[in-house]
Amino acid sequence: MTLFYGIFLILCMAKAMSVMRNLIIIFGLLMPISALALTCPNSGSILKAGDSTQEVTERCGQAISSNNFINTKIISGEWIYYITNTSNNNMTKMTILHDHGRVANINIFLSGKKEKNVQSTNLCKNLIQIDDAMNYVQSVCDKPTLQNTLQTESTEITELKYEGMSPNILIFENNKLTGWK
Repeated sequence: MTLFYGIFLILCMAKAMSVMRNLIIIFGLLMPISALALTCPNSGSILKAGDSTQEVTERCGQAISSNNFINTKIISGEWIYYITNTSNNNMTKMTILHDHGRVANINIFLSGKKEKNVQSTNLCKNLIQIDDAMNYVQSVCDKPTLQNTLQTESTEITELKYEGMSPNILIFENNKLTGWK
């Protein structure tokens, strides 16, 4: 009899563990959805990322203040370095073209010689190459002597501040709700 009771307990525990595991998985999947939910700070009305400023104002009412500004981001540019070779005092010009924060082209001009495009170089004592992140290039080569911006992208940012629970500032990019702080 105790053997059957022991088997019965083991089966019940296995079933309970299976149910518990499934509940944990379900809640784990639902949690990020609720964590990303946007609500009106003053009324709790549900908002969706991508809602327009007008839609949010209709649901949440007038904000107590707003802040509008333009955020300009460099899309592509040119960094120019002048590097002196300490062994022979020759000056080397290195031009790096970048696009979306990554190296797109490296051009080297040795004094008195022709310029050439290269895939990689160690002029800055560490290797830099095509597709490296520009923050890596700056960490290796320091700040460039000259910087030219070739293309920018501007985004209109609107911040609406509401009374109520924090976070109470809703952030819009190009008239679309993107987050809060």
